[in-house]
Amino acid sequence: MRLVFVTFFFFFLPLCASDPLENIPYVFPNKKTGNGYVDVLYWKPYAPVPTGLEYTETVLPEVDVAIPSAEKIQKVRPSFHPGFRVGFDWNMPISYWNVGIEYTRLVAKDEQTFVIEDPDVRFQGIWDTLRIILFSDKSIQNTTEQNSNFNTLDADLIYDLYEKHFVFRPFIGLGAALIKNDLYPTYRSVDLNINATIENRVRLTSNFRGIGLRGGFYSDYAASKWWKFFTKTAFSLLVSRNTFRSNSSFQLTNDIVGEISGTSRSNAIRELGVQSAFFLSLGTSFAYESPCYDRYTSLGIAYEMSLWPDLLYFQRLQAGSDAPIEYYRNHYGSQGLTIRLLFGF
Repeated sequence: MRLVFVTFFFFFLPLCASDPLENIPYVFPNKKTGNGYVDVLYWKPYAPVPTGLEYTETVLPEVDVAIPSAEKIQKVRPSFHPGFRVGFDWNMPISYWNVGIEYTRLVAKDEQTFVIEDPDVRFQGIWDTLRIILFSDKSIQNTTEQNSNFNTLDADLIYDLYEKHFVFRPFIGLGAALIKNDLYPTYRSVDLNINATIENRVRLTSNFRGIGLRGGFYSDYAASKWWKFFTKTAFSLLVSRNTFRSNSSFQLTNDIVGEISGTSRSNAIRELGVQSAFFLSLGTSFAYESPCYDRYTSLGIAYEMSLWPDLLYFQRLQAGSDAPIEYYRNHYGSQGLTIRLLFGF
């Protein structure tokens, strides 16, 4: 405890003359060299890929035909997961210009199980390579695991525009991203009438790599000398390569035929393109600055979100064949809270 107190005392010990901006209400971040920060993330990934369809059947008496109704799509409901971000920015020799770099990482794993035992409910496994509707005389289970690995590295050139209570900081730079999303649906059905078990395990992978330009702006409003509100808006265009694979295996077991199994696998498909991405951050922070304005620290909290349109791309395979029979695209994103501890020097 004594060591922490001594370190804090010397960090904020007055060492220099007064600051030329001390009469301006918005004095932070009046850094001499730059600042560094560490963020604790509590984010939820957004990858709403459907894995199953529940429905009932309604009979049209006029034509005596049954049609699907009361459809309900099964998806993994993601939860919040911890992550981290580290960053630095430095003052350039030219007034009001800064360079910054930051790295963000989030790893998330979610799993959900759906069980259908209602005799009036039908089910279709969207990634079930057997392409069999599992009828109501069976006990149906759909267990899906979804893994997300999100990494970004950004380098920006920032310009500061100061007003009395407001700072506007446009930036332009380079961004790189590595995003991997794996989906593992498992469909299992038990037919007690013939003592048979059918199981279909599927693995879908989407690996994204991209690098390109990004731009945006920070805007800060000082509610008081040490309290501010801030926003960050950014947009990226990345030259990208997406790699997709689909694998599945199925197994049928009963007392009569024993065990029957098979596999389906696609070759890796690589798609080159340009990927867009959007980022938004809203938050507030409190700062404390040393008496001679040469060092400061701040603690902030923000809500952040990102959106990557059509980043996920999966294939559905026909059992026993290497040819995909259906393609599926969906967005990827994230949202959640960020807590930032920042030191200026």
